[in-house]
Amino acid sequence: MKREVSQKDKLVFWGINFLSWTSPISMIGFGIFFPLGVIFLFPKEDRVLRPAFHSVFLQVVLGLFLFSLELLFLIFPKAEEIFSAFILLNSEDPSAFGFTVLTLMFFLGLAVFFLQAKHVRERLKPEDPKPLILNPVLVFLTVFCLILFTHYLTYSDTFRAKMATFAVFSESVWIFFFTAIGLAELLSGKRPFFLFRRPWAWFVRQTKDSHASEEGDLSSSARKRKNAKVRDIILAGWGHIYTGRLWRGFPILFVYLLGLLLFATFFFSWWEPALGIRFLASLGLKPGISDKKFFEVASSIWVWSAILTTLILINVFSGWLLRRTFHSKTPLLGLSPGFENNLGLSVLVHLIVICLILLMPTTIAFQKESKSRPTDHYTPENHAEFYFIDPNLPDEVKGLNGGVITGTDTPNSTQGEKIPEEKPSDEGRVKGEVKKIKGKKLPPTYSNYISAKMRTFESFMDYWRSAPRNYSCVVAYTITPDGEVVDVELVQSSTYPDQDQRTLELIENLSPMMPPPGTKGYIRVTELFWNGPLDAKAMPTPLQQELVNMFDGRYMEEL
Repeated sequence: MKREVSQKDKLVFWGINFLSWTSPISMIGFGIFFPLGVIFLFPKEDRVLRPAFHSVFLQVVLGLFLFSLELLFLIFPKAEEIFSAFILLNSEDPSAFGFTVLTLMFFLGLAVFFLQAKHVRERLKPEDPKPLILNPVLVFLTVFCLILFTHYLTYSDTFRAKMATFAVFSESVWIFFFTAIGLAELLSGKRPFFLFRRPWAWFVRQTKDSHASEEGDLSSSARKRKNAKVRDIILAGWGHIYTGRLWRGFPILFVYLLGLLLFATFFFSWWEPALGIRFLASLGLKPGISDKKFFEVASSIWVWSAILTTLILINVFSGWLLRRTFHSKTPLLGLSPGFENNLGLSVLVHLIVICLILLMPTTIAFQKESKSRPTDHYTPENHAEFYFIDPNLPDEVKGLNGGVITGTDTPNSTQGEKIPEEKPSDEGRVKGEVKKIKGKKLPPTYSNYISAKMRTFESFMDYWRSAPRNYSCVVAYTITPDGEVVDVELVQSSTYPDQDQRTLELIENLSPMMPPPGTKGYIRVTELFWNGPLDAKAMPTPLQQELVNMFDGRYMEEL
């Protein structure tokens, strides 16, 4: 007899299904983890299990597509330029941003709805009520409104669309497809989306086999052993989770995934140093050491080769342990006796302890070091000699910063190619003057590196989107020989304290960095943040009037 579902249970199921389906959208932010949790917590409740599986399946498909595209852009920057031009059409016309993509999505959405309508019509019984998806006018209006909704949440933010084109495109893909398929199922009378039928049937068969005995010659037992082996080949530890041995499978899986992350990071860094940093930034991560040390380690082929060998050994060990389990009776719940059965958990715990131990002395060392650091900053009253940009020097550098210095000093202010009354910011890296106080002038290429480093964080887009018009402030900070950013100071505040705090947080997130080549001491940076015209007369203070005419509004000196 079928149990009657109360209104409270219906409300709970509806909330779970809603969160499972909207979890990948950035506004919710649960990603694939929420529907996976639903699958583990409700293995026999089809009313929440099926939508959770559909969400996981669609997230895997779209995630593989977007990650492959992002990987292509990491390896071939020219492809990213072509893609951005395709998305934006005209970078000077914000109204055209996303027009091509949204047009393609419109026709793709119509195809999705009409194919779902065809699938529903073929299986509709005469006594069944006619679902709304069979109304073509309603389908057309639904898809059109969905396109407007997607545009409002993504490409309407023109600044972010221009500065982070791929990120906005990814969000539009997640929002459009999950909303479109959800609406298609809703207008179909809650009938499942037609493309999910076969994956769901496969999942049901696999789940049924997982409850079979691992021993014996039954076909279900043989399928369970085969399914577990295939899963473990794909991801070490997954096969153990499939057989129900969670305490053994999850630690092996977490260690293996950590190894995959390290392998990808060091392989990309060995291929091209900037690729490793960009790969980590695409995941919202950054190296735990300075860029200089990171590049020194990552440039060796032996690092990623050793990690790859370790991954292969983990896979072999996990497969051997899985096959051994089939012939020995080990408990499904809790820890199993034997060193090899708990090796994965032991390695995972030791990795966590090692990370904690390494963090503590590093923090103490920074606290001791900060007491003796100079914290002076640039003032326009103390400039001593002039430097000029030599147009004959090459602009190419090695890696992110390299050793090519694009500025040369002159004996006095009368020699060199001085361009009076012209702003260097308007002339780029060819003309203009840079003044010095105490130390030698640093190469402008390092300033480019700092700017590029800022742009790797997602908060950079949010920062400038929230900046008020004509906002300006000056921040000074120190870069240590190890690449740490310390002694961040708000030299001149604005009338917007919240934005000043965001500026300080943006600078503090730069650590760790690559120190400039050929320097041994501390680097003191005085930087102007402004959101307005490049006009010195519009700046409210003499210091800001000087800084606005410097490269990136930034002055650097070695103390």
